[in-house]
Amino acid sequence: MRPRVGDDVCSLVTRTYWAGPVERGQLGTVERIAEDDVTVCFGHTRRTLKLHQVCLPKDFHDQSQMEVGPFRVGDCVYSLRSDPSWRPQPLRRGEVGTVECYGTTKAHIVVNFGYVCGQLNIFEVCAPQDWQDASRIQVGPFMVGESVRSLKTILHSRTTTSLHRGDAGIVECHGATDADVVVNFGHVSKQMKLHHISRPEEFDQSLGSRVGPYRIGDRVRCLRSFPSWRPRQVSTGDEGVVECYGSTEDTLVVNFGHVSGQLSFDCVCDARQHHHEVSLAPRLRSLCEGYQDAARRLPVEVVKEKAGQPCAICLSEMLPGERCRRLPCLHAFHEECLSTWLRRKPTCPLDNLDINTMYAMQTCIEGAIA
Repeated sequence: MRPRVGDDVCSLVTRTYWAGPVERGQLGTVERIAEDDVTVCFGHTRRTLKLHQVCLPKDFHDQSQMEVGPFRVGDCVYSLRSDPSWRPQPLRRGEVGTVECYGTTKAHIVVNFGYVCGQLNIFEVCAPQDWQDASRIQVGPFMVGESVRSLKTILHSRTTTSLHRGDAGIVECHGATDADVVVNFGHVSKQMKLHHISRPEEFDQSLGSRVGPYRIGDRVRCLRSFPSWRPRQVSTGDEGVVECYGSTEDTLVVNFGHVSGQLSFDCVCDARQHHHEVSLAPRLRSLCEGYQDAARRLPVEVVKEKAGQPCAICLSEMLPGERCRRLPCLHAFHEECLSTWLRRKPTCPLDNLDINTMYAMQTCIEGAIA
């Protein structure tokens, strides 16, 4: 039953890090209800919880038997991850806790570890009988417990929670999807994309690897302002360093020194070749439109049989049924890959010939033959 303002309710969670700690089962009075949130006065402290994290006193026993994802309230679970940010004490991998209720969503679970209580993703805990297997599983190309290094920088206002490219960590468990992994870097624990980490022996080799039309280590210039970025905003013209792909192959991670984050390829340009792009924006937009017109003139082909060479932009195979475009130099690439490339660099990715120059040469040759 949904509580009303003025009702007494029992807390279904423990909160040890609050200034006035609250224990599971502690009575409080509802002061305000807003959508899925409820503000409760527990006498010594006033806090906001999710509606499903409180219940009427008469329902407390029933709530103590309910299912929480694959578990039940009161089940013992092992934490598969560490989190140095938990308070009053950091959470350590392998700690045993008790399931209390769902977290902010049904993908989360509140666990009381005795010395600390907090919310974890359901995939970040396991039953005691599954602990040994969970300590030996493979996460993508890595094994739990394997040493890795970060390929990206994540900057925060507090330097103690910032992550820098090259920081060493330990793989702890799966992330939210098959493409995610939880890594403990000692001072901070993060869920990252699998392509955002590498084995230590492969870290140096990553420098110079291709990221769309750029390479890791290239300097790029931002073409837009992002006032919402933290700890400081990014301004038009800011120069940064390419670190890796973003969460998808349409984005890249750029470290600007004072802030780091993910951008689409359309939001940056090569700092060396387009040093004056910001001040010459109208002219460059006109040039870009000209190059896009030239790109649209390229013939579209449908791959009939597996190509001998992969697409040199995305490095994926060109499979039968996929659409590609062929430049006048006869090099072929995926249609979308080439369109994205030409928005940033109007040259062939392989021989670096300018697309308009190639058209001019083609016209001359065709005129000579005629």
